[in-house]
Amino acid sequence: MRAINSPRPWPPDECDEICQYLSRYSSAHPRPSHTQLDDLHGILEELEAWLSDPRPYTRRTQRKDEWASLTEDVQCAVACVGPALAALAPTLSQVAASVTATLGPDTAGRAKLKLALTQARAELQNPDAPGAAFEDIAHAVTSPTTRPEEIDALVDVLDSTLRFAERSLRGIVRKLTGILGDDSFDVGFARHHLDGDPLPDFRPDRPDAGLSMVDRLALARRWANLPPLSGHHVVWLFYGNATLSPWRLAVGPCEFFSGPALLGVFAGMGKPSATSAVSMPTDMPAELMLTDPAGDFVRDKLYWPEGKEWVAVRVDLGKARYPDVVRAARDQVQALVWLAGFAQGGTSWTPLTGHKHFIDGLEPAGPSVARWAN
Repeated sequence: MRAINSPRPWPPDECDEICQYLSRYSSAHPRPSHTQLDDLHGILEELEAWLSDPRPYTRRTQRKDEWASLTEDVQCAVACVGPALAALAPTLSQVAASVTATLGPDTAGRAKLKLALTQARAELQNPDAPGAAFEDIAHAVTSPTTRPEEIDALVDVLDSTLRFAERSLRGIVRKLTGILGDDSFDVGFARHHLDGDPLPDFRPDRPDAGLSMVDRLALARRWANLPPLSGHHVVWLFYGNATLSPWRLAVGPCEFFSGPALLGVFAGMGKPSATSAVSMPTDMPAELMLTDPAGDFVRDKLYWPEGKEWVAVRVDLGKARYPDVVRAARDQVQALVWLAGFAQGGTSWTPLTGHKHFIDGLEPAGPSVARWAN
């Protein structure tokens, strides 16, 4: 994996280009409106709602304008689908061809289209569909005639395909870009879950795994098809321009910590070998008390925010599968922060983009540096 601030290879290879296009989904914040393209998942949901609309159609209420707009949206969204995914979901083209501005009053036509839409949705839920959508992206970046907006559309199609399986691109993009970047930990972690290889040890220098570009693309495609990982999920989020008194406060599944105070407790504990049973806190988060094979606390190798005014929030989401576990945690914390600041007319707390995600006490993605939000 390329070290921070090291020179970028030029020209970039296909994996570098794919990572650049996927980066729109890597931020913890919504994408800018100018990058939002036709959303296949959302538009097919809208079409299903219109097909199930019980309102009567009369000679004066044909709703042709609404159906004409929907027809254009459906046809544009389906046109963004690449050839590999289209081969797995052939009914999509039938759906796009059947939507017309005059479909509203046609009860039989709507019923027939609804059956085709159900079939198309089932095809898009094929376990291999996300991998096919990723294959379309990989093929597109190799063609010099493909325009950037076309590749952006294919990336959005990948996200839509994942959402049909109750997943999201935002939930897997960090690991996906790590695999494409040849990160040894991310490659080893993927092979652990896909092939049963031993779980790799995390190394702060993040060396290359030594995979060829073809092997990285193949592994990323397989990772895109993998269902969400199950286990006990704990997510740590961070806020800047924030203070907390008392230094620790629990609210439901969320526990707030004053960042400097938390690090001060860790510093007072020393090394595991020098920490006696008397000085070892009994109520500290379990995932931060684990040690690595070298005998050091795992948390010592994790990145933490800097400065004196920041707050860490631990969110215990329990044992479940989440389409986007970090987003689920962030929504819970942000709701509490907004509620607490409501009576004060706002809050200075600023969400940081970094996070720490643990599954059964392990951090599968390695550390994510907490940075100021853009």
